[in-house]
Amino acid sequence: MRRLLPRRQTDASGSEDGTVRLWDAATGRELRVLRGHKGGVNSLAISPDGKQALSGGQDGKLILWDLDGGKAVRTCEGHTDWVNTVAFSPDGKTALSCSHDKTVRLWELVTGKVIHELTGHSEPVGCAVFSPDGKRVFSGAGGDGVRLWDAESGKQLPALKEPDRDLLVHAAFLPDGKRLVWACEDSLCVWDSATGSELATMTGPKERPWAFALSADGKRVLSAHEGGTLALWDTDTGAEVGNWSGHYGQVAALAVGPEGKTVLSGGHDGKLRLWDTTAGRSVQVFAPHAGAVTSAALSADGKRAVSGGTDGTLKIWDAATGKELHTCSGHDGTVTSVAFSSDGKQVLSGGDDGALKLWDAATGKELRTLGGHAYRINAVAFSPDGKLAASASEDGALKLWDLTTGAKSAEPRTLAGHRRAVTCVAFSSDGKHVLSGSKDRTMRLWDVATGKKVQTFVGHDNWVTAVALSSDGKRALSVSDDGSVKLWDAIEGEELDHIPVHISEDVPCCAALAPDGRSFVVGTADGVILRFELPR
Repeated sequence: MRRLLPRRQTDASGSEDGTVRLWDAATGRELRVLRGHKGGVNSLAISPDGKQALSGGQDGKLILWDLDGGKAVRTCEGHTDWVNTVAFSPDGKTALSCSHDKTVRLWELVTGKVIHELTGHSEPVGCAVFSPDGKRVFSGAGGDGVRLWDAESGKQLPALKEPDRDLLVHAAFLPDGKRLVWACEDSLCVWDSATGSELATMTGPKERPWAFALSADGKRVLSAHEGGTLALWDTDTGAEVGNWSGHYGQVAALAVGPEGKTVLSGGHDGKLRLWDTTAGRSVQVFAPHAGAVTSAALSADGKRAVSGGTDGTLKIWDAATGKELHTCSGHDGTVTSVAFSSDGKQVLSGGDDGALKLWDAATGKELRTLGGHAYRINAVAFSPDGKLAASASEDGALKLWDLTTGAKSAEPRTLAGHRRAVTCVAFSSDGKHVLSGSKDRTMRLWDVATGKKVQTFVGHDNWVTAVALSSDGKRALSVSDDGSVKLWDAIEGEELDHIPVHISEDVPCCAALAPDGRSFVVGTADGVILRFELPR
């Protein structure tokens, strides 16, 4: 879970690894790691003044944190099982928690002592919230139903009408304090907190809602669903007013469009999506491949997209309309990498079969096949002038191919130096250098004319999975299975910046640098796409 701190440009997240992490909301940089729980962090809340955080964990503890000092102020113990939800009272003096131990507790934060233990649920309590005035507490326990409590006395108030749905997962009061929104297994509902009457039902995405957030005025609610869908609702009418879908499963391929305004992503869910980076939403969904999408690219003008998949095909698309223009077959197995020439007239592809293929982007016809690798090709790239192709392979070779010789291609030049499989490759904008990354944990910069190594970059603790060079050739970007992204001085080979990418226990799987070199995007195994601004 993540929370944005009031009046701060700081984000906070809790994770299965037992940590609470603070992030710079503008740059995505990790600021601090708070350690104290002995199990996963299930819930996180920020105090009304933004100075403290409260975390609830699988160890049954609540920990109060000083966000400025980064230290634990107090630990509240009493629950005998997982803490599922925590919350601050509106005045910040009292904490609320609910647990798998079937209880709800109110805590005095100055002392860490329990004020009230609210009992009555016969099943684990999944959610609990304060009313806006702090006088009432609402709690829900799956099929056991819901309860309303007086916060001052700890007594249960007249029972609400039981919902006819199971699996209550999240709840919140609307700002007027008179209505409640709760998420059940198949929908969101708005209820009158006094009478228990259902006022509106919100049904749309097929997947179960697992969380939601209310707008400040309470007129809109944004729900997040299993499968990566976001839906926006009108709380008065229950009508859906917006819907955004993401990837379900690993993001395997990324490409950034002109000026960094669009991002193309391909996932193991078989879908290809085009995103507006300003709005942060998917603006185009392309007809899926028969299997996972493993590679994707955008033409330099952003008008065409190409994708490759485990179904052995590559598809060329109209990026604006999402229309499929061509399906190209020829590889024996997965298409592992695709690239457009700078003029958008040709497409290059590499596959599990070790073959490099050149295609006519206008007709979808295969122009030639280049063979020379012993094992799968992991990455391909065009030189800026379109005269050369580069291929990186599992056989440990980086090869440069002359595309100007016609159908009878000359033997490729092999750039030798990596000790293990070469995983990724990128040309400099002037075409004079090529950058490669490898399972040997290094990057290497090569002189295209001579084939000699110019620079070696050492610093990752695991495979390098993606590389890129800035348009001026002065900076290099690398992504690794060690969970980090590194920015380098491409001339000196020195590390300039280290950016941990921490999403639960997942590591970054792919990345792409914007053409202007000012930002980059990272895709992770859980379907998340992160965008980072680079320092000028």
